[in-house]
Amino acid sequence: MSVGHYENFPVASLLLPPHYRRAVVAIYRFARAADDIADEGSAAPLERHVALARFARGLDAIERGETPQEPPFTELAHAVRAHALPMGMFRDLLSAFAQDVDVIRYATFADVLDYCRRSANPIGRLLLALYKVGDPESGAQSDAICTALQLANFWQDVAIDWRKGGRMYLPLDDLARFDVPLSHVAGGVCDARWTRLMAFEDYGMRLEVRFWIADPMNGVNNVRSDVNRAIWRLFKDNGVKIPVAQRELRILEPSARFIKPPQKTGVDQDDD
Repeated sequence: MSVGHYENFPVASLLLPPHYRRAVVAIYRFARAADDIADEGSAAPLERHVALARFARGLDAIERGETPQEPPFTELAHAVRAHALPMGMFRDLLSAFAQDVDVIRYATFADVLDYCRRSANPIGRLLLALYKVGDPESGAQSDAICTALQLANFWQDVAIDWRKGGRMYLPLDDLARFDVPLSHVAGGVCDARWTRLMAFEDYGMRLEVRFWIADPMNGVNNVRSDVNRAIWRLFKDNGVKIPVAQRELRILEPSARFIKPPQKTGVDQDDD
């Protein structure tokens, strides 16, 4: 599907089974159109809320069994009925988009997660419903993936979001923790403080333990090892799991040469 919009993911890929493709396109077009009402253009907040209210009325009509004859509701109505899609997920999306009209800062990470619960997680839940998957474990895994993708989008789009009236999804208490002023975001300042902040957001947790060693000359490393083992035992006993951070390197240009091959000199040399 050609989406004509900046996205981080494919929509209705050819890998998707054909009998699901129409519904996925309908879900995407509803979410994309509603999100654009909240985010794009120069409309005043009241105009945006009025337009989003029209989307809510469209959902009301579908829920009553009607088929609104205007996009994106016509196709969405067919998808909802064909696959028994939960209407509450579409309403959660509208709730998040309406919040975007009025809220441009988030005090805590918990506030950001609440936004993700309504802006991102419903998409995963709708796809699970499409595939008739309804067990709690799959739902929790879907929520985790969707929230992670939303957060990755926030962290990579800090500058883009800031240009939308100073919007920022980085929690304000995290900025304060790393002594990063809003002027850094506005000015695109990337110093050591900003780097530490983004590393914290990226990995999700930084654990630092400080303790007094009475006699550091006789085995600092042994003491630290004992402390580390004690921490990991506590994690294990309390069911705390920390995923290992991973980085993936992809060469986008196969013809690129990052390492020059050794030049032939015409003289064979034996290795010592």
